[in-house]
Amino acid sequence: MAVIKPPWRATRHIRLLCVIGFFLLPGFPGMAAGGVAPPSFPAQCALVADRLVVPVFINGTGPHGFVLDLALKRPVLHGATAEALHLVPEKLDPLPGETDTPEREVSSVITKATLFQAGSLPAQPETFGVMDLTPLSVQLGTHVAGLLPAHQPGYEVTVSFDPPRVIWRPLEYASLLEPAEHTTEMNLGEDGSPLVEVRVNGQYDRTCRLDLGLGATAAFTEETLAAINAVTPATPSLKVLLPGGGAVEQTRLGAVAVAGVVITRPRCEVSAPERGDRLGTGFFRSFPVTLNYEHGLVRFDAGKSEGREESALVGSGVLPFQYVSGYWQLAVAEESPAFRAGVRPGDLLLGANGLNLYQVTHNDLAKLLTSQAGMRMRLLVGRGGRPQPIEMVSAELL
Repeated sequence: MAVIKPPWRATRHIRLLCVIGFFLLPGFPGMAAGGVAPPSFPAQCALVADRLVVPVFINGTGPHGFVLDLALKRPVLHGATAEALHLVPEKLDPLPGETDTPEREVSSVITKATLFQAGSLPAQPETFGVMDLTPLSVQLGTHVAGLLPAHQPGYEVTVSFDPPRVIWRPLEYASLLEPAEHTTEMNLGEDGSPLVEVRVNGQYDRTCRLDLGLGATAAFTEETLAAINAVTPATPSLKVLLPGGGAVEQTRLGAVAVAGVVITRPRCEVSAPERGDRLGTGFFRSFPVTLNYEHGLVRFDAGKSEGREESALVGSGVLPFQYVSGYWQLAVAEESPAFRAGVRPGDLLLGANGLNLYQVTHNDLAKLLTSQAGMRMRLLVGRGGRPQPIEMVSAELL
């Protein structure tokens, strides 16, 4: 198996945030008897390419970065990490639903750890599914040691992107015990995914899966978009071309609402039929979410406003796709300024505005590529072993 060398800055960033995560964070509403704040178990996370990475200790080693997942029924350990920790593999049939999606496709191989601690949760023995997480590591540009279920039996969980953290609370101190403001019922799909009812464009109700792996605010299949009359010739759209062929299409909806909170003009990805209709991190960034799996309830924190309007997507049209030999391979939006200037999917981004981008992290690259309409950008891309300078002017994309 090829070994990925992650950008040292990304690894250092995760380790620093992982260590910080063991300081107690403020609790959430509710007081235990005697006026004492109810117990909570926080984990300060690293945010890497819009994925929450939780600090995990295994048999006294770590922190190891585990990507948070809302559907998993047990943790998943990267095969290379299991080997490095000398955890002996065993054979066992996967739990129901563990093979439903590629990212959570777990083989029948498992392993066990004597002590497993996620964030500041109490350490305990744990059984892991084992799989090769190299593709996810390549996508994020940093080593992924495992996948962590947000659902820890006996706990309610709050997931926040600003600040990036997860907080578990024992069920006896849960804040979600019955429907209330900004709270709705939650069912679980066969694969363990939380399912909620979502109102689209003010009149169409659809069941959506909550998905931390979706970067857009929402994703609907072509069948759903046709059924709700969401796409017309006048509807704005964007097609992102991927290395190796294939594309991801995005459009704009009028509004997406759930449990009394709403985002207007959200970006919507056209979902593959097998992935279904979903709400993604664009929604969770606006409204932190609390899930009580045992009681079947979910709450979205409205903060100061129940409504948000998603801003226009502005840029050159290049997107980091995967990390290859120290550089980022690009996807590019069709008919974007970058595409018209000559950038093609699969190009390696070697530099930008005079900066060498060798081993740059995904987060730093995203900040570097953020621009305003009319801003001139100079990129150096590699194709066929040759560097090519390309200039463009950023514009509104969607």
